[in-house]
Amino acid sequence: MIMKSAENSSKSQKSGIRKVAEEVGCSVSTVSRILNNYSNFHVSQELRDKVTAAVRRNNYTPHPILRTIKAKKTWMVSFLERADYSYAMKNVFKRNFVIKMQEEGFQIGTNFLSNSEKKDYYPQWPVDGVALADSFSVGEISRLDSSGIPYISINGVAGENGVSIIPDDESGVRLAIDHLRGLGHSKIAYADFLEWSRPHYSVKEREVQYVRQMKEAGCSPVPEHNDRNINAEEYLKRTVIGHGATAVLCYNQFIAIRLLQAAWRMGIDIPGKLSVICFGDEDPAKFMIPPLTCIALPAAEMGRLSGEILSKMIRKEGDEFKGRTIKLPCALVKDESCAPVKA
Repeated sequence: MIMKSAENSSKSQKSGIRKVAEEVGCSVSTVSRILNNYSNFHVSQELRDKVTAAVRRNNYTPHPILRTIKAKKTWMVSFLERADYSYAMKNVFKRNFVIKMQEEGFQIGTNFLSNSEKKDYYPQWPVDGVALADSFSVGEISRLDSSGIPYISINGVAGENGVSIIPDDESGVRLAIDHLRGLGHSKIAYADFLEWSRPHYSVKEREVQYVRQMKEAGCSPVPEHNDRNINAEEYLKRTVIGHGATAVLCYNQFIAIRLLQAAWRMGIDIPGKLSVICFGDEDPAKFMIPPLTCIALPAAEMGRLSGEILSKMIRKEGDEFKGRTIKLPCALVKDESCAPVKA
């Protein structure tokens, strides 16, 4: 009975690909080679588009086991992420990455990065490529970098054999400072008072850019911007009351939310007394009172581009990307947490 079911399945698969070939007017082997992305098989883009359209019309799905044997590929990609590092932006770029890879014919499996560099976190099965989220250091992924497996690092660092796709924090900080300067603010503070046990690269990058761009704008950075041993209320006492800051750029929306809560408790009016802007426009930023002005990070584009480049690398068409860091521009989303400075 099982043998018969398998036989029927095989016949169904064969009739499906034959139907596609008949509609397009080419051979079954040509359809098979196009679907399996044979690197040494060249046909016109017009024919590829016709085959793709016919496959969709007929709802034809190649049998995964037969597909793997014929193409000498697994058609599997591993997505590595940190189990204890969850946030809205990652969900956005992961979703868009998965959608793009599925469009390219790949299946995605998830595994978790370890917080210990000595612990093996790589998948125990063959894969054609790897995507990892939020890699902290090249040392942590050195084994992956030397493995020969095509890989892409999303919102993190990569070695010489991988590709890193990250937001352009420099442009993000510039957007924030230019916006606040346009509202008349010159005493702009920077807030990042949460302790990170293993800092993401952006923790240092955004602070460095804040200091540099404040000086370029002819303004002095407000002291206490790098003190991560205080809470939100202590921070406001030092920067707003102690140093007269009229605006604050926050590392992320979680810092900004803590500032809003502390300001409410202390009777500091936002944005009347203090303007607040932060990196990250995902929920719940827009539902805060007041809704937060944000630097939107290009999460969706990061995911789509990562899928596009990784699929090219797997097909041996993306070697020019190896070792590159691709920075995607941020955008300013204006809302009600910023206002012109009062005389």
